[in-house]
Amino acid sequence: MVSLLGCTNFRALASPKLVVETFVKYLFVLVILNMDGSYEFRNGVYDSCPPQELVISAMEEQKIDGDFQDWGGYCLPVHLSGSKGVIL
Repeated sequence: MVSLLGCTNFRALASPKLVVETFVKYLFVLVILNMDGSYEFRNGVYDSCPPQELVISAMEEQKIDGDFQDWGGYCLPVHLSGSKGVIL
């Protein structure tokens, strides 16, 4: 049995509640300058940023191999919120 003593808003107790959760995702973006002067963009949304040393090593190896002229990379936090559903 639920006690309603001390509660003045009985309607709020009976109404369903929307559960909103805030979370962080990371937007990872690579900007690549191709050999012909055109640009290429690679991006993705991840739970965490990739290790900086790993990205630099992989991209510099491809640059040395002549796959592209230059590159830049960014990993930015994105704060989101959304509903998980309704609790009755």
